[in-house]
Amino acid sequence: RRCPFFCGPPHCSPVGCWRSSMLLSEPETLVSQQAKALAEDFLHIVDRACVPIFGTDRQGQVSVWNEKIAELTEWSKDEVKGKSLIEDLVAEESRSAVQKALTSAISGQ
Repeated sequence: RRCPFFCGPPHCSPVGCWRSSMLLSEPETLVSQQAKALAEDFLHIVDRACVPIFGTDRQGQVSVWNEKIAELTEWSKDEVKGKSLIEDLVAEESRSAVQKALTSAISGQ
């Protein structure tokens, strides 16, 4: 089995080759742990940002709700997480406009 990170020999990691006695799963585990740590650091920065930031999953359910948007909306992260952003949190008269803005943002327009 070849290393998934390089076209080189097995037992490689993104930062170099491991001695041949190491198992392939060890570099994969290391990368997984590093990716998890980076994601946690990113979410910590987002949570502490001085601007309101929210995120949704592909179904439009809230997955990220930082401290600033919680302060401005007076809805805690626990109150909104997993709720539909459009259906549950946006006023009915604004839903169409917000949906259009989100669709444009997602498509890069």
